[in-house]
Amino acid sequence: FDLQERTVDRFMFFNLSAKKPSVPPVSRANRKIGSRSNSNDGRTLRSFSQSVQNTWRNKDVNTIIADIKSSSTPAHIAKWRGEISSALKECGTKNDLQFGRMLATIVTESRFQHDLVLLTSVLTTLSHCNSLRDVERVLHKMEENQIRLDQFAWRVAIGAAGRFKPENVANMVNRMKRTGQPVAQSTWNTILQAMYKSGGSLATLNYIEEMKQAKVPLDQFAKDINISALSQLNRLDDAINLAKSCRPNQHTWATLCNSLQKHGRPEDALDLFSHLRSQRVSPDDALWNVALMSASELKDGNRSLAILEEYANQRRPPNPRSIQLMAKILAQNDQFDRASNLISSSGFASADLLRCWNVVMGACASESEKSQRVIQSIQAAGLTPDIFTWNTLMVGLKNAGKFSESIAVLDSMASAGIVPDERSHAIVVDTYVKMGDLDGAIASFRETAKKYPAIQNNTILWNLLITALSGSNRQNDADELLLEMKSKNVPFTEVTHYLWTQHLIQGKHLMEAADYLRDQKSFNLRAWTAVLDGFAKSASLDELNSTFEFMKRNLPIDQHVWAIFLSGLATQNREMARKALQEWNESPLKPNAHTYSVVLQILMLDQKLEEISDLLNRMRQSGDSPTEIHYSVLIRESSTVDQVMSFWNQLLADGIQPTIVAYNTLISKLVDLDDFSTAFAMNDHLTSSGLLPNRETWLILTRACKLAVVPLQAKRLHQMIVASGIELDAALSTAIIDMHGRCGSLSEAENLFHLVPPHFRDAILYTVMISINGNHGQIDKAMHYFHQLQESGLRCLPESIAAILNACSHAGAVAQAEEIYHKMESEFNVSPSDIHHTIMVDVYGRCGQLDAAEEIVTLHPSPIALETLLGACAIQGDRVRAERLFAKMQMQNPDDPSNYVLISNLRAKDQDRDGVNRIRKLMKDKGLKKIPGISWMEGRSGIKSYKVGEHTPDTLAKFNEIAATVTKLGFRPNHACITKDCASIEEEVRHLGEHSEKIALCQAFLDTEPSDVISISKNLRSCQDCHEFMKYVSLAYHREIRMRDASRFHVFVNGNCSCKDHF
Repeated sequence: FDLQERTVDRFMFFNLSAKKPSVPPVSRANRKIGSRSNSNDGRTLRSFSQSVQNTWRNKDVNTIIADIKSSSTPAHIAKWRGEISSALKECGTKNDLQFGRMLATIVTESRFQHDLVLLTSVLTTLSHCNSLRDVERVLHKMEENQIRLDQFAWRVAIGAAGRFKPENVANMVNRMKRTGQPVAQSTWNTILQAMYKSGGSLATLNYIEEMKQAKVPLDQFAKDINISALSQLNRLDDAINLAKSCRPNQHTWATLCNSLQKHGRPEDALDLFSHLRSQRVSPDDALWNVALMSASELKDGNRSLAILEEYANQRRPPNPRSIQLMAKILAQNDQFDRASNLISSSGFASADLLRCWNVVMGACASESEKSQRVIQSIQAAGLTPDIFTWNTLMVGLKNAGKFSESIAVLDSMASAGIVPDERSHAIVVDTYVKMGDLDGAIASFRETAKKYPAIQNNTILWNLLITALSGSNRQNDADELLLEMKSKNVPFTEVTHYLWTQHLIQGKHLMEAADYLRDQKSFNLRAWTAVLDGFAKSASLDELNSTFEFMKRNLPIDQHVWAIFLSGLATQNREMARKALQEWNESPLKPNAHTYSVVLQILMLDQKLEEISDLLNRMRQSGDSPTEIHYSVLIRESSTVDQVMSFWNQLLADGIQPTIVAYNTLISKLVDLDDFSTAFAMNDHLTSSGLLPNRETWLILTRACKLAVVPLQAKRLHQMIVASGIELDAALSTAIIDMHGRCGSLSEAENLFHLVPPHFRDAILYTVMISINGNHGQIDKAMHYFHQLQESGLRCLPESIAAILNACSHAGAVAQAEEIYHKMESEFNVSPSDIHHTIMVDVYGRCGQLDAAEEIVTLHPSPIALETLLGACAIQGDRVRAERLFAKMQMQNPDDPSNYVLISNLRAKDQDRDGVNRIRKLMKDKGLKKIPGISWMEGRSGIKSYKVGEHTPDTLAKFNEIAATVTKLGFRPNHACITKDCASIEEEVRHLGEHSEKIALCQAFLDTEPSDVISISKNLRSCQDCHEFMKYVSLAYHREIRMRDASRFHVFVNGNCSCKDHF
């Protein structure tokens, strides 16, 4: 307003000296003025002889605007201008929003609509009235009138936004930036102050980085805000270093010390306080109170008392807060009488005295004797313990872990004639939550709601219960409570918006979550980040991009948001990820030690190993050395075992002591890369390093046993899990049962299943039993467990239906599969998905009903269903249909090598060598490679893997011996499985003998006892020749052979297979 009163637009200062104005200029509403009776201007000006507001309130806005527009002389215009200015000043002082809106309309619709000074005064007034919406309306009007705001006006607008939310400040700053004006240092300071006051500490630091990028020097005001923002973000060490390098004001010192104290670092707060005094800064009352508060949190009573004595020697005028804290320190150090004398001699009024005693109660609440003495002292002073006294006692007992005593205080209150209030019962609910008795918390909440209906609208309690249930893996109960909260129209806070968003995200309703936040006009960074993370993990590229762009426009995004966005892009579109990474590097929020993980992930996906090495070296040189997290990212994205072990060795070379999380990442990746022996070896390293496997470790190793089909290792692993003493929860118990079943030990799996009490069996466990029996061709047992699942009252999972359909496929039970398939929605309440349609294609295809299989593919097309039908054509020898399907697949999915392999095998079966060669050339031209066959075998020397053609002299000799033996029994090579020209039967046998499962079989003969069961697993489906070969070997050598391929489990005994040749 000072600026406004000193500045008048130049159009009011044209030459008035040539002719004396008929009306003398005036600048105050209550000054008498002359006028002419026949002048409209005179009549209008006389209306200002009374109070401006009283006069204008009774007039129509349009009338006033018309009067202003009719003013013809500079003096009259100046008069109007002065009166509007005075009215704006008075309105801003009284925070009268209604009158402020009236004045805003008058200014923006009259001849003053281009008066930047008055418009700035309007913005200031509306800002004082806390109406950001009206400020934005005025700005919009100014933009329509093409008025260019100066820096002062923008500072007013940004300051107004600072009274609300960080996103409002960010929007206002972006609005200013779009004008292209250079930002003055004073405006930067306003931005920092507004953003910090609105709660956007992180965004404040981002703007400081932007200032540095623009080479704007940070003055002491900016540094003070920087320190405060760092304090709020718990970056306290950075804040301390910055504070010691400059001279912050007392308020900033107090903020920093207070943050240290609140974050459990009272010693550091007092050290900083001592540093401040060494700089000859005389602390004010606020700083001394922070020091006393920190002293009261110290475990060292001597130091606490020393701070107290130091303050007492200052002989400062006592204030209620300092007396409260001094009394608390004395009470904590068993100087109760001195604390009592201090309070009694303070001379405070009764209300302040009681507050002092209530603070002392907080310090003594955990000890019954002391708390009783506090109550007696209150009564001795002629005071009565109030509800706050009792509530403080309850909180103290709760915080001390004396939960039952805290709840029992309610009875003591009743005995003292005190009626518990809403807060008392809220404390009880919180106490139950802290006890872990969530059912008790909910029951207490509902009981309290009957006595105090208003507590139903206590959003904080609802949020507390929902958050506690969600954190205790009781998401269904949390969701029910959240829905109940919504149905009762309990007011939602930002925390509730976040909880509701999480509810939608967990239900896979990502779009609904984003729409909900938009509808609620919620700019909760945490909630929007959760939505972005959901899109990143769900491979929704368009939604990921649009959500990130929305957040960039409306929210002060941080490095964490950038990291989530880039991580999502990296797995969906590497080119977009690279461009986004470049944009991130050019922004003030460039990657730091905490967000380098996503940069390494992108580089690793592109296999840019040299750039990764350079980045790791730069991190070491900059002091932000790579951590376990960075190496874990590199290990997860590695494509070979050699890369994995190279990064693991670098981790160790950097002096990092791996945690159990790092070991789990390593072992899991080795399992993913099919290196099971190294995975088990690294588990041995884990235990020898002094660490203990956790639940995640055991789950990873059970998966390894399942994939490798190693029954002996599975049995040892089970013993290790039991010996570890870990609790066998539902997930781990199910994993162990599944492991035994997939390793061929069906009886062991069933025995373990029956040890699980019926009320602990869930749908996942039943699904596992259906699946493992189905894979062994045990259709009757699979059906038995499927019916048990239905009878248990549990809901069938989509996976349960898939498992039973798969069991029908392996057993050739077409009619049973059709019945279940057609009843999926009506009886089992499961919507068929691509996987269910694909299994039905497999059901029909295995039984030769290719027309029925193709009909399903036509009705429910998908790449996997089409590939399954092509595989069925190869098995049934329907080359005409297969060639037609292959031509279609080349257009839809031309880069899948498995399709080429299937059609090549079919052509080889028809002795079409030219057709086979054309396929091979086509694959070579496209750069496609056949997935190599790998088999694993468990012997005395551990788990070994074998690739196609990797015969050793010993295994080759053994194969020749076995081949000769089975040939005498009538075995003949299957020509359909030969993929190259062979000159003789011996060459055909030798070629087929290079298959990986045959090599594994030969090694098993060398590495096991004759009485041992041979266990083999293969990553691909076994060919008909190998299947027949295994049958003859089991007959010739009287050995049981268990082989699991990519399709199912085979048990060969006495020349027969459990699959009955249906595979």
